[in-house]
Amino acid sequence: MKKELRVLMIEDAAPDVVLINHELRKAGLRFRSRRVESRESFLHELEHHSPDVILSDHGVPGFDGFAALAEARKHCPDVPFIFVTGGPDSRAAEETLKSGADDYVLKENLHLLAPAVERALRDADTRARHRQLESALLDAEEHVRLISAELKEYAVFMLDPEGRVATWNPGAEQMLGYEPTEILGNDYEKLFAPEAINHAWPAQMLESARRKGREEENGWRLRKGGEKFRASHAVVALKNDEGRTRGYLCILRDLARRAPDEVQLADRERLTQVESAHRELEEFTRTIALDMRMPLRHIESFSEVLLKTTVERLDPKNRAYLKTIAESAQQMSRLIDDLFTFSRIGQSDMYRLHLSLAEIAKEVIHDLRPTFEKRDVEWKLGNLPEVEGDPVMLWLVLTNLVSNALKFTRDREKAVIEIDSRTEAGSIVVSVKDNGVGFPAHQADKLFRIFQRLHRDGFDGTGIGLANVRRIIERHGGSVWAEGEEGAGATFYFSLPVR
Repeated sequence: MKKELRVLMIEDAAPDVVLINHELRKAGLRFRSRRVESRESFLHELEHHSPDVILSDHGVPGFDGFAALAEARKHCPDVPFIFVTGGPDSRAAEETLKSGADDYVLKENLHLLAPAVERALRDADTRARHRQLESALLDAEEHVRLISAELKEYAVFMLDPEGRVATWNPGAEQMLGYEPTEILGNDYEKLFAPEAINHAWPAQMLESARRKGREEENGWRLRKGGEKFRASHAVVALKNDEGRTRGYLCILRDLARRAPDEVQLADRERLTQVESAHRELEEFTRTIALDMRMPLRHIESFSEVLLKTTVERLDPKNRAYLKTIAESAQQMSRLIDDLFTFSRIGQSDMYRLHLSLAEIAKEVIHDLRPTFEKRDVEWKLGNLPEVEGDPVMLWLVLTNLVSNALKFTRDREKAVIEIDSRTEAGSIVVSVKDNGVGFPAHQADKLFRIFQRLHRDGFDGTGIGLANVRRIIERHGGSVWAEGEEGAGATFYFSLPVR
């Protein structure tokens, strides 16, 4: 034993300490010993000079050996404790072993002490290694648990040297749709698109990983059932001590999704930017609306007065100019009103009530009656259920959508406007369909942007109504979209979550 041991002795007889030291040195042990005779000095040594082994008599005046063992197990449970004492009776020897001491050596047999110390130290080292191993295993289990939690967005599995699936994690089952019993033992080319298999790309990926250690690509992969999706696919070759490939580690990530940390960070940054932009836009539009309202009211009012009082004195050309001024002022006034509404939607409080969409739709049609009294309009009201939402905001949504339907069907001999709904994936989807002029399908995503107008010739508007619809529905937790075909009508949709 090369290490110099620290030996702590509880012994009141100095001659016995000399004999113990002699026997240990004669056995070739390297050590430094300290002797204590009281509980206080024993505890001081345990705290300030942690020993490698404790040798104790059964008792010294005022300090029992069993009490010393109890203190040692409390302060340094891994340090071997050996009783070195005179010849006790068999009952005392039995109590000594039951008390938890590592060994027991009689003073008349001190030649057995060194082997007992070495054995106790080996046993203590073994116990320490076992504890380290248990701790490492627990750490490994925790690491695996944490990694598994982090890899929920990833498919992670092992292949044998021939490319057959050997393991299958929950992320792989969720992403690719196969249960372990369905995929284990199968060639991993089962996950590739047919064109990749035709070009032998699965085998080439393994060969490239074997040569370079790693191969990675973004390409098409197949879920169970044949659905294709874009994935980032990494293959890592696993080698044995001789450098031979013993298998492969495959990691797939669906490119339509990102890792949770990336999503959270990107979403937080984007949310901050969007919220800031919305606040600035709302403040800007509110300021513009308030600042321009009064001058426009003056222009509108005075132009109407001029038209009434000077119509007989103006020639047709000047009357046309004045009429254009009045109409333009009215158009600008509508724009300002819509802007003001747009700014208030994001700031006003929402009141969630149980509402009847059917009643709101009937109210909207009644309110808009003056705009279509002289037209042939067929209304089709489908099954419109009760929903939870803000009554004023949802009235504004249907008013905008129905107004649009009326506006873009005004050239039709007979307008047909249908308001219906359906339940879909935990949401109520409401549709407003018309047989009007429609719009190019590829421009559908522009409709709900502010100031976007696809029909500028012959159809008045501010380009804000549908933007208001989008903001209101998003505040309700839903979404909006549209379908249409130029010359064949349009259908506008919005969804509301079922609560």
